[in-house]
Amino acid sequence: MEHSSSLSVSRLRLSLTSRRFARVFSATLIHVILLAGMILVFLPVGWALSTSLKEPGDLFLFPPIWIPNPLHWQNYVEAMTTVPFGRYFLNTALLTGSGPRISRAQRRA
Repeated sequence: MEHSSSLSVSRLRLSLTSRRFARVFSATLIHVILLAGMILVFLPVGWALSTSLKEPGDLFLFPPIWIPNPLHWQNYVEAMTTVPFGRYFLNTALLTGSGPRISRAQRRA
């Protein structure tokens, strides 16, 4: 009788250990998948930011340089002054701000 109870205790321990392993394994797998997804999403954003801070001659170097030295902040100044960026921003703000108001007014009518 004692042999059978020790056998059931060892099965219970094995069952708890395998459940714990399954829980840890599934949590690790989920985190690895989420990390891979995050890298896939943020890699192009990082590349765009890196490219925006390079001098024009450095854009097509191979192998590419991720962190340009020196940082060329003048690209942002040129982008804001070459076209009327302030006017474009104002137009966008007015259009996106008026959309909810128009929608609300249509629901009231």
